[in-house]
Amino acid sequence: MQGTTLMQTLQNSDMVQQYMWGFSPDNPGFVGILVAALIAFLIGYVEQFLSIIMIKKEKHGSFPMPLNTFYLAHDFLTGVIFLILGFMNSFFYIFMVLGIGMFIWNFTEIIDMYDYVKNNREETFRGMFFGELTAKKCILEIIAETLAFAVFILLMIVLMDDPVFLKWFMITNILIAVCTGYYWTKNKVVWGTSKLLAIVILIGTINTFLPVGLGWWSSICPTTFDTPLFYLMGAVSTCFAIKNVYIVFKKLPEKPKMRDGKKTIW
Repeated sequence: MQGTTLMQTLQNSDMVQQYMWGFSPDNPGFVGILVAALIAFLIGYVEQFLSIIMIKKEKHGSFPMPLNTFYLAHDFLTGVIFLILGFMNSFFYIFMVLGIGMFIWNFTEIIDMYDYVKNNREETFRGMFFGELTAKKCILEIIAETLAFAVFILLMIVLMDDPVFLKWFMITNILIAVCTGYYWTKNKVVWGTSKLLAIVILIGTINTFLPVGLGWWSSICPTTFDTPLFYLMGAVSTCFAIKNVYIVFKKLPEKPKMRDGKKTIW
């Protein structure tokens, strides 16, 4: 017997109806869920745009390449699938708004890719290829990673029954907490690091795992997220986010206030 397809998941998953009910004005908890979601997305945009500002001012982004290729695949697929869900559900507003909004993240991620190839090719790609480290090889590697992550995400949407990406959004916030400090420590350079960004990531991590009535995830889908393991994962992720703050405040050298005549990010 053939397994469930992606379109069947989009059509039949209870998560779609639960998501729509959460964002319906008829839901008594509508305002709280909408505000919690807006806060979560605002934090995500701040994280990415701080990295973009540092690329402009410091010629160095804040996140490792595999994280950004994963995000590029994730956010593009989220945008496409949300628009499909919008068309399938009478243009339900949250799918249409978030579907378009996800492509803004793609813009920031592509700028990060440009930084890897243009400004930090040796640091990012060293040891990955035989022969000369050319821009073409680096671009092909970025495309290959993004495609691999895209197929993986499509498969897991079906296996996880997550067509509305709630579980995936949680995973992206776990990854940014865990991977960012590793990247900063590995490179041991101050460019692309930021005390402000570390604090924002910590706030975003805590916000992800807030209990019912406060957090977006636990409030919109308590049967999935209001569990001991969810909060345990939150505690572990928060420890990593605190580690990021410790690294940038205590371990890395103080970042110069100016680089090439441009003011750096605190």
